Amino acid sequence: MEYKTKEIAEGKITRTGKKFAVVETDDQVSFIINKQEVSDFPKTRVYEVLKLNDRINFVVLKYSDDNSYNYASFKRNHPSFMNGPFTYSLKSTEKGFRNLYSHTISFIEKLNLNSKNEQQIRNKTHFKNFKTNK
Repeated sequence: MEYKTKEIAEGKITRTGKKFAVVETDDQVSFIINKQEVSDFPKTRVYEVLKLNDRINFVVLKYSDDNSYNYASFKRNHPSFMNGPFTYSLKSTEKGFRNLYSHTISFIEKLNLNSKNEQQIRNKTHFKNFKTNK
């Protein structure tokens, strides 16, 4: 079978080590997954994430017809193993961040007001529901 770069494939883990794992597809094509392509977190051990005989899906990084060096990535198909797989940015508007700031402050004030009202209600009803044993 022909594999293309960035294609998602499936296979079974046939070997693991400290710095790599080997996954074999159903049509006996082997892919090497280096530690850098398993997880971005330095304390992660390859053999703890990818265990022997586990069936996994992965992203093909490099495929050659002669089956000599085929490389794959586990983390690219499993973003929870990546350190910040997405980048976010907040762009300033015409008024800068004044709208965001005023909205946040008003929201906090409402929360504080609600919690004060709840506390006052609790204080008033606390003694009405209090029973003494005589």
